[in-house]
Amino acid sequence: MNKRLLIAFIIVDILLGLAVYRGYKLWNAGEEAAEQISELREKGTTLFPEPRPLSSFSLIDAQGNDFTGANLVGKWSLVFFGFTHCPDICPLTMKELAEMAAQLTQAERAQIQVILGTVDPERDDSATMAEYVARYSNDFVGLTGSRVALSVLTKQLYVTYSDPAELVNHDNHDDQAPAQTAEIGRA
Repeated sequence: MNKRLLIAFIIVDILLGLAVYRGYKLWNAGEEAAEQISELREKGTTLFPEPRPLSSFSLIDAQGNDFTGANLVGKWSLVFFGFTHCPDICPLTMKELAEMAAQLTQAERAQIQVILGTVDPERDDSATMAEYVARYSNDFVGLTGSRVALSVLTKQLYVTYSDPAELVNHDNHDDQAPAQTAEIGRA
Protein backbone atom coordinates (compact mmCIF):
# COMPACT_ATOMS: atom_id res chain seq x y z
CA MET A 1 0.00 0.00 0.00
CA ASN A 2 2.88 2.39 0.67
CA LYS A 3 4.08 1.81 -2.87
CA ARG A 4 0.67 2.78 -4.30
CA LEU A 5 0.51 5.85 -2.09
CA LEU A 6 4.00 6.90 -3.19
CA ILE A 7 3.07 6.49 -6.88
CA ALA A 8 -0.11 8.53 -6.32
CA PHE A 9 1.90 11.33 -4.66
CA ILE A 10 4.40 11.34 -7.53
CA ILE A 11 1.61 11.56 -10.12
CA VAL A 12 -0.11 14.37 -8.19
CA ASP A 13 3.22 16.22 -7.86
CA ILE A 14 3.88 15.91 -11.60
CA LEU A 15 0.38 17.15 -12.46
CA LEU A 16 0.68 20.00 -9.97
CA GLY A 17 4.07 20.94 -11.40
CA LEU A 18 2.66 20.96 -14.94
CA ALA A 19 -0.29 23.11 -13.83
CA VAL A 20 2.02 25.63 -12.12
CA TYR A 21 4.31 25.72 -15.18
CA ARG A 22 1.35 26.24 -17.55
CA GLY A 23 -0.06 28.97 -15.29
CA TYR A 24 3.30 30.74 -15.26
CA LYS A 25 3.54 30.56 -19.06
CA LEU A 26 0.03 32.01 -19.44
CA TRP A 27 0.75 34.77 -16.92
CA ASN A 28 4.07 35.57 -18.62
CA ALA A 29 2.40 35.67 -22.05
CA GLY A 30 -0.11 38.17 -20.65
CA GLU A 31 2.73 40.34 -19.34
CA GLU A 32 4.52 40.24 -22.70
CA ALA A 33 1.30 41.08 -24.55
CA ALA A 34 0.69 44.04 -22.23
CA GLU A 35 4.22 45.33 -22.92
CA GLN A 36 3.71 44.96 -26.67
CA ILE A 37 0.38 46.79 -26.51
CA SER A 38 1.95 49.60 -24.49
CA GLU A 39 4.80 49.89 -27.00
CA LEU A 40 2.38 49.98 -29.95
CA ARG A 41 0.29 52.71 -28.30
CA GLU A 42 3.42 54.79 -27.68
CA LYS A 43 4.10 54.59 -31.42
CA GLY A 44 0.65 55.97 -32.23
CA THR A 45 -1.12 52.71 -33.04
CA THR A 46 -4.80 52.51 -32.24
CA LEU A 47 -5.80 49.18 -30.76
CA PHE A 48 -9.42 48.34 -30.16
CA PRO A 49 -10.13 46.11 -27.15
CA GLU A 50 -12.48 43.99 -29.23
CA PRO A 51 -12.42 43.48 -32.99
CA ARG A 52 -14.93 45.72 -34.70
CA PRO A 53 -16.75 44.31 -37.69
CA LEU A 54 -16.63 46.43 -40.81
CA SER A 55 -19.84 47.10 -42.66
CA SER A 56 -19.97 46.13 -46.30
CA PHE A 57 -17.69 48.01 -48.70
CA SER A 58 -16.53 47.44 -52.25
CA LEU A 59 -13.41 48.87 -53.85
CA ILE A 60 -11.30 47.93 -56.87
CA ASP A 61 -7.83 46.43 -56.53
CA ALA A 62 -4.87 47.19 -58.78
CA GLN A 63 -5.80 44.31 -61.11
CA GLY A 64 -9.32 45.68 -61.57
CA ASN A 65 -10.97 43.06 -59.33
CA ASP A 66 -13.54 43.76 -56.63
CA PHE A 67 -12.05 44.10 -53.15
CA THR A 68 -14.45 43.66 -50.24
CA GLY A 69 -14.34 42.78 -46.57
CA ALA A 70 -13.97 39.14 -47.59
CA ASN A 71 -10.45 40.00 -48.83
CA LEU A 72 -9.49 40.98 -45.28
CA VAL A 73 -10.46 37.65 -43.71
CA GLY A 74 -7.71 35.28 -42.59
CA LYS A 75 -4.80 37.73 -42.67
CA TRP A 76 -3.53 40.74 -40.82
CA SER A 77 -4.04 43.72 -43.09
CA LEU A 78 -1.80 46.76 -42.73
CA VAL A 79 -3.82 49.53 -44.33
CA PHE A 80 -2.32 52.86 -45.38
CA PHE A 81 -4.21 55.60 -47.20
CA GLY A 82 -2.25 57.88 -49.50
CA PHE A 83 -1.95 58.68 -53.19
CA THR A 84 0.46 58.12 -56.04
CA HIS A 85 1.33 61.79 -56.60
CA CYS A 86 2.29 62.26 -52.96
CA PRO A 87 5.76 63.84 -52.82
CA ASP A 88 6.91 62.74 -49.36
CA ILE A 89 4.89 60.88 -46.71
CA CYS A 90 3.46 58.21 -49.02
CA PRO A 91 6.68 57.03 -50.68
CA LEU A 92 8.52 57.05 -47.35
CA THR A 93 5.79 55.06 -45.65
CA MET A 94 5.59 52.60 -48.55
CA LYS A 95 9.38 52.18 -48.41
CA GLU A 96 9.20 51.46 -44.67
CA LEU A 97 6.42 48.93 -45.24
CA ALA A 98 8.48 47.25 -47.97
CA GLU A 99 11.52 47.09 -45.68
CA MET A 100 9.37 45.64 -42.89
CA ALA A 101 7.90 43.01 -45.23
CA ALA A 102 11.38 42.08 -46.50
CA GLN A 103 12.43 41.24 -42.93
CA LEU A 104 9.61 38.74 -42.47
CA THR A 105 9.94 35.06 -43.14
CA GLN A 106 7.92 33.61 -45.99
CA ALA A 107 5.46 32.12 -43.48
CA GLU A 108 5.06 35.49 -41.75
CA ARG A 109 4.57 37.29 -45.08
CA ALA A 110 1.80 34.83 -45.93
CA GLN A 111 -0.09 36.01 -42.83
CA ILE A 112 -0.17 39.72 -43.68
CA GLN A 113 -1.15 41.92 -46.56
CA VAL A 114 -0.06 45.50 -47.04
CA ILE A 115 -2.76 47.67 -48.57
CA LEU A 116 -2.50 51.17 -50.01
CA GLY A 117 -5.90 52.78 -50.46
CA THR A 118 -5.91 55.96 -52.50
CA VAL A 119 -7.42 59.23 -51.30
CA ASP A 120 -7.14 60.60 -54.84
CA PRO A 121 -9.30 58.29 -56.98
CA GLU A 122 -9.61 60.85 -59.78
CA ARG A 123 -5.95 60.26 -60.67
CA ASP A 124 -5.30 56.88 -59.09
CA ASP A 125 -7.07 54.31 -61.24
CA SER A 126 -6.29 50.58 -61.08
CA ALA A 127 -3.42 50.76 -63.57
CA THR A 128 -1.80 53.67 -61.75
CA MET A 129 -2.16 51.89 -58.40
CA ALA A 130 -0.70 48.67 -59.87
CA GLU A 131 2.36 50.50 -61.15
CA TYR A 132 2.82 52.42 -57.89
CA VAL A 133 2.56 49.53 -55.42
CA ALA A 134 4.78 47.33 -57.64
CA ARG A 135 7.61 49.83 -57.08
CA TYR A 136 7.66 48.67 -53.46
CA SER A 137 6.48 45.06 -53.58
CA ASN A 138 4.59 42.80 -55.95
CA ASP A 139 2.72 41.50 -52.90
CA PHE A 140 1.27 44.89 -51.94
CA VAL A 141 -2.38 45.60 -52.70
CA GLY A 142 -3.45 48.90 -54.25
CA LEU A 143 -7.08 49.99 -53.88
CA THR A 144 -9.14 52.59 -55.65
CA GLY A 145 -12.80 53.25 -56.28
CA SER A 146 -15.26 56.09 -56.33
CA ARG A 147 -14.90 58.77 -53.70
CA VAL A 148 -18.15 57.54 -52.12
CA ALA A 149 -16.96 53.91 -52.05
CA LEU A 150 -13.64 54.95 -50.50
CA SER A 151 -15.39 57.01 -47.83
CA VAL A 152 -17.41 53.96 -46.75
CA LEU A 153 -14.14 52.30 -45.65
CA THR A 154 -12.17 55.36 -44.51
CA LYS A 155 -14.97 56.48 -42.17
CA GLN A 156 -15.11 53.05 -40.55
CA LEU A 157 -11.34 53.13 -40.00
CA TYR A 158 -11.44 56.74 -38.74
CA VAL A 159 -9.13 57.89 -41.54
CA THR A 160 -9.19 61.62 -42.17
CA TYR A 161 -7.71 63.47 -45.11
CA SER A 162 -8.28 66.60 -47.17
CA ASP A 163 -10.18 66.12 -50.38
CA PRO A 164 -7.84 66.80 -53.33
CA ALA A 165 -10.93 67.51 -55.47
CA GLU A 166 -11.20 70.82 -53.61
CA LEU A 167 -8.20 72.08 -55.57
CA VAL A 168 -9.19 74.55 -58.28
CA ASN A 169 -7.49 72.72 -61.15
CA HIS A 170 -6.34 69.25 -60.24
CA ASP A 171 -3.76 68.94 -63.04
CA ASN A 172 -2.02 72.24 -62.28
CA HIS A 173 -1.44 71.48 -58.61
CA ASP A 174 0.72 68.37 -58.56
CA ASP A 175 2.78 69.94 -55.81
CA GLN A 176 -0.27 70.41 -53.61
CA ALA A 177 -1.02 67.37 -51.55
CA PRO A 178 -4.03 66.41 -49.51
CA ALA A 179 -3.25 66.86 -45.83
CA GLN A 180 -2.74 63.49 -44.19
CA THR A 181 -0.92 61.64 -41.46
CA ALA A 182 1.29 58.60 -41.82
CA GLU A 183 -0.37 56.03 -39.60
CA ILE A 184 -0.89 52.43 -40.57
CA GLY A 185 -4.22 50.91 -39.69
CA ARG A 186 -4.66 47.26 -38.93
CA ALA A 187 -7.79 45.59 -40.16
